[in-house]
Amino acid sequence: MLVRKALPQDVEALRILLKTSQDALVALISQRRRLAQVEEIAIQSADESISGDEISHRLALIGDAEVRAMASDLSDFTLLSQFIGDADWDQAMRPANLANILQTDVSPETRMNDSLSGKDSFALWMHRLRTESAMSMIELLTKLRDDVLEALEPGSVITEKPRWNNDACTLTFRGVTVRQLKSNADRPRQVLNIFEAQQWPTRIELSAAWDDSDVRQVVQTLNKGLSDLQFYAANERGPGKVLLPGMKWLPCATPAQAP
Repeated sequence: MLVRKALPQDVEALRILLKTSQDALVALISQRRRLAQVEEIAIQSADESISGDEISHRLALIGDAEVRAMASDLSDFTLLSQFIGDADWDQAMRPANLANILQTDVSPETRMNDSLSGKDSFALWMHRLRTESAMSMIELLTKLRDDVLEALEPGSVITEKPRWNNDACTLTFRGVTVRQLKSNADRPRQVLNIFEAQQWPTRIELSAAWDDSDVRQVVQTLNKGLSDLQFYAANERGPGKVLLPGMKWLPCATPAQAP
């Protein structure tokens, strides 16, 4: 059982917990992606003797500094840890804690003189430890987020979720590729990137730059040829009837569930 303590009964407290867990998920997913990209750059630098300036340039291209700042400003883990079992939390954090200990205990000279290189270097080993922790934390926080969402909106959590591969421009669901987008489909890809970054909640919010027609046009594009799931405009109105653009998705009935 993930949650070791009763969730708050107060709706506002639940909303704060939902936002905190969602913010932490976005930051951790960005951190995991950055670690994978840094690992790839490090392996290339070992194999191709890339200069320090070129490495810095490649890190800048993947937003290394921005993601580092995001990771250092992660949402309040103290709040989140209150609702996750101690054993699960400790197990998820153990690889990253080991990497931090090694970073402190191993002298800079030892790291500089590391006889290992490429895929077996000391630095990459620490990267993989931190990646392992990030992936475990993402799994825990996704479960926590879904528990909180279910408490706020019973029946809203969907266990079968799509997966979006931005590099291949493919959307998969129930183990099947259901949509292949063109690489220049910027706005549909932007929406799917948001869904993927947030681990596919039922609804996402879009920026104020979107208007109602933008949302509906992208919904039409995404739904073209889809049969297993559908996207919907989910715009809301805030104070003063200000448009709060959003989009949601829902699975269609499986053959066994269909009437």
